[in-house]
Amino acid sequence: MRGVPAQLAGALLQRTELQRSTLVRLPGQVVLPALLATARESVARALALLEREQALARRARWQCEIERAQLSAWAKGARTKRTSAPAAA
Repeated sequence: MRGVPAQLAGALLQRTELQRSTLVRLPGQVVLPALLATARESVARALALLEREQALARRARWQCEIERAQLSAWAKGARTKRTSAPAAA
């Protein structure tokens, strides 16, 4: 089973195809969680994670710019959260 970030990545990639643009309008805060069968908070955390991982960039409250290669990797499950490098001693 894929996690919420991977499911969200797949949904956003589909929206890029539908909207024919990498600047994607996000659906309402009730619609996206319903589409992914998860809580609003989980979607908010997944969006924040994908933004930190540079798979997307929020441009406005309801819009984000998609980084296709990064988001595709997340959708396929090939990406996981980056971990911090150990501090040099």
